[in-house]
Amino acid sequence: MNSGAAEVTRSDFRPGALAKVLPANVGLVVVAVGILVVVALAMRFVTLGERAIHHDESLHALFSYRFAEGKGYHHDPLMHGPLQFHFVALSQKLLGASDATTRVPAAIFGAVLVGLPLLMRRYLTAPGVVLASLFLAFSPSLLYYTRFAREDPYVLVATTLMAFSIWRYREEGGMRWLVTLAVAVAMEFATKETAYLFAAVFLLYVNAILTGALLDRLHLEGRDRTLRGLTLFPVAWLIAATWPMSGARFGEGDRPREVDLMVVLGTLTLPFLAAAFQLPLHLVGIELTGRSERVVGGLLVSALIVASGEIGVWWDWRRWAILAAVMYTITILLFTTFFTNPVGFAGAFWTQLDYWLAQQEVQRGEQPLHYYFFMLSLYELMALIPALIGGAILLRRGDRVTRLLVWWFIGSLLALSAAGEKMPWLTVHLALPLAILAGYALGRGIERLRSPGQRPSPTLVAPLSLGMALLFLYALRTGTQVSYAHPDTPVEPLIYTQTSADIPAIARQLEALAAERGGKDQLKIVVDSSESMSWPWAWYLRDFAQTSYVDRIEAATVAPDAIVLAWDGTLRAQPALKDRYVVAEEYRHRWWFPEEGYRSWTLGNLASRTADGSLFADLWSFILNRENPAYLGTLEGVALFPQEPPSITMPTTGVQYGR
Repeated sequence: MNSGAAEVTRSDFRPGALAKVLPANVGLVVVAVGILVVVALAMRFVTLGERAIHHDESLHALFSYRFAEGKGYHHDPLMHGPLQFHFVALSQKLLGASDATTRVPAAIFGAVLVGLPLLMRRYLTAPGVVLASLFLAFSPSLLYYTRFAREDPYVLVATTLMAFSIWRYREEGGMRWLVTLAVAVAMEFATKETAYLFAAVFLLYVNAILTGALLDRLHLEGRDRTLRGLTLFPVAWLIAATWPMSGARFGEGDRPREVDLMVVLGTLTLPFLAAAFQLPLHLVGIELTGRSERVVGGLLVSALIVASGEIGVWWDWRRWAILAAVMYTITILLFTTFFTNPVGFAGAFWTQLDYWLAQQEVQRGEQPLHYYFFMLSLYELMALIPALIGGAILLRRGDRVTRLLVWWFIGSLLALSAAGEKMPWLTVHLALPLAILAGYALGRGIERLRSPGQRPSPTLVAPLSLGMALLFLYALRTGTQVSYAHPDTPVEPLIYTQTSADIPAIARQLEALAAERGGKDQLKIVVDSSESMSWPWAWYLRDFAQTSYVDRIEAATVAPDAIVLAWDGTLRAQPALKDRYVVAEEYRHRWWFPEEGYRSWTLGNLASRTADGSLFADLWSFILNRENPAYLGTLEGVALFPQEPPSITMPTTGVQYGR
């Protein structure tokens, strides 16, 4: 067995005391990970509905609600893939529509993620599996964003399945791992456009290990191996695609499993790349629009599906037919909403990439190149430090599992850093491979110390154990603060342009007022849509039938008995409107962390601030106290009532409004 594929250790199995209560095939590792999954589920479900729903969450919640109510769903790349909407609609249908039930699927997937290291139990070592699950359960960024109705929890599970199925098939073979890979590909592309980045990361990885397998067949070593490797790497994928013809050049014997992986991952991914063929057209000034885009897009998608099918059939028609059926069935059913929206087929294979490519120029978030280094050092130290140190040691030893995990992390880091849109929730896609690598590295260290002839030195073990304990306590404190103490008060950069808790408070006020008047259809509400203030009001007011959304409110057009929810800038331009109302409640609509500090970092000012100690002083102050809410950026709103509303305490201000 190679160094990256350690056999199952004795600690996998039950000691005598547990033999009487556990099934014969269940070991301590399974029990320990199972406990961590339960803990993770509890951590993700507790107070799940108390945080005000975020702007993006409200979009996902409302369109899922309409889907659950039988009003259908049409894929829109603005809100990413359809997978989330199907799960959220199911949750709302079964459990009722609320902030909490909208987040239930994300929380479940977050807990499932904690259990996935068991799929690599044979290779990560027994302690490594448990530690990887521990890091996944308590990672601050993973905890926060698996309690969030976004696409990322589903992507995390799909990406992990992709990585682990690639490894397991390479080591063991087996059709089940290729089927798992097909499911993972379908999940990725049906969830979020980050699928293109992660598919590229793993396609390059498979191409690299394929190059190594081809070199092994040529029995090359040293300088000859390096030189031939440089020439083979750019064309290794082509050799795999034409293996029935080109394979004879690489000796006799069974087809390398790396060839299978390249063909399967490549052919299943290829049709999703059709819109990328516009890029060379853009370079020569040709833009596809309207009918020309539909015609060219249809031809390209069709050609790529046919080409991938021909390669797959040439490779192994029986297995490829099963894998293609799995991937295309999941994809088409989700994007067409079970054939109720036939144009969704174009969304899968053209529209989503076409839209995403256009958004790269927008560069929402406007974050610096060092953004993810900053976020990881602030939130993921528990995994970052052992992953960097242990990963470096294992790489020097030629550990193959480490190569996969390091490739996964560095490839994702480079891809996300190069992408135009850098957001805090994308940090989770770096925290994921870091957590697994950290667990594996520590697990290998523990196994090494436990091996015969190895006596742990107290002078080494004690400080390492203390250091990891302190890192765990730091992660626990950071995670509980961001997820439970102030989840909708953005006093730290992990929380992005968050809805204020004032909004659900006012929503409860409106519900109480509606109950007094005989129902929600009795209230007339006008919402100012300036500055995107329609969201999340559209979610919270979903059952108020007489709600209208107006881009430019004018006093003359607003009914005298209507409640108005407006941007304060609108009211400054319409003072007569405010004067008509009995009560004007000021509230925060959304607020955000002041990002000017870390955005201005350069190597020069970091070096000078490190030398004079001010950087560490500021970081320590931030770790202890977070940001002062008084310095947060805010978008202010005003709720206008024609009569005294029921009294309510606004949670972010503590000020009593109404009677």
